[in-house]
Amino acid sequence: MIDNIRFTFEYNNDKEWLNSLKQNINLSKKFKNGNGSAYIGKLYFDVNRLNKKKIGSISNTKSSSLLIQIKEINSGICRINIMNSMRKWYFYDSFYRDFTKKEFSNCMELISNKINVPLEVILESTVTRVEYGGNLNLRESYKCFHNCIYSHKDLPKKVTYSGETLKFHGENKKVIFYDKITEHKNKDKITAEVQKALNKKALSLRYEISKTKIVKGDLEYKYMKRLGNIIEYWDNIADLWYNELDKIIFVNNMSPKIYDYLKDTQIKNMTEFLTYLGLEKLGIENLQTILSDRALLKKRGILNKKYTEIFNKYKNLIEEEDFEYIFRQKVLQKRDEFKA
Repeated sequence: MIDNIRFTFEYNNDKEWLNSLKQNINLSKKFKNGNGSAYIGKLYFDVNRLNKKKIGSISNTKSSSLLIQIKEINSGICRINIMNSMRKWYFYDSFYRDFTKKEFSNCMELISNKINVPLEVILESTVTRVEYGGNLNLRESYKCFHNCIYSHKDLPKKVTYSGETLKFHGENKKVIFYDKITEHKNKDKITAEVQKALNKKALSLRYEISKTKIVKGDLEYKYMKRLGNIIEYWDNIADLWYNELDKIIFVNNMSPKIYDYLKDTQIKNMTEFLTYLGLEKLGIENLQTILSDRALLKKRGILNKKYTEIFNKYKNLIEEEDFEYIFRQKVLQKRDEFKA
């Protein structure tokens, strides 16, 4: 559930602690001021994972890392920032896996051990940025999902990228839907052949919420202000993720059956579908008025029958499979998996 995150804490500094960090982190000194030095480094889950590649599988060609920034703020005290995708760091060989509560807790313990900081200090860290969400396995025909997600009640800006990614933006928040398989192909983490084989079987859709700032008054502030809060309120965060769908406005202008029907279609079928969309927008009940105003008298009956048949044909295809209902059920199923 938790993915990209940034958290910060303060810790008593001594030379032995900094030297011990160098066993797991390639620290480099960035600058030095009156208060002391600042360091930056990358923490790898396992150095043996670097540049590891599994032929024919879906794995990162390079191991993900956590970025660590250390700054001496006064004598004997350091401020430490840790950031990046904790999920990718922990599940390096599977871009599809999501944290369970137990796995996330284990991840915190692992970080504590690797940087030689007590777990209770890690859990008291302040969370300043977080992404939480889940990967949903849908049929390939659900690639039409972008057409069914219209707007967000609280986030006015809508952005789409190549029909694969949809984002709603607010001041400190984003709600994002994207195809994980295509994302990893674009980042050269899977081959085109693997992507093609996977796309024939399913759509790996990720739905996530990104908070670029944890603001007092938001539910994220209550549930995720501290790292320890995330474990304590794990089920509440899963509910928060699911309930975000109540703010999404869906439209029924596409369905998997229509997507399959129009795939590699002829111009006639596409013209019919565009006609249906026009009639849906204008209102089928207004068809007679439009024809009376625009069509010749002897053509009105023929046109009325033709357009009504087209409208009913696509309306029935859409109503057989309601994308919003099926998508909500998938998210609900994933939420229950998080809470199990």
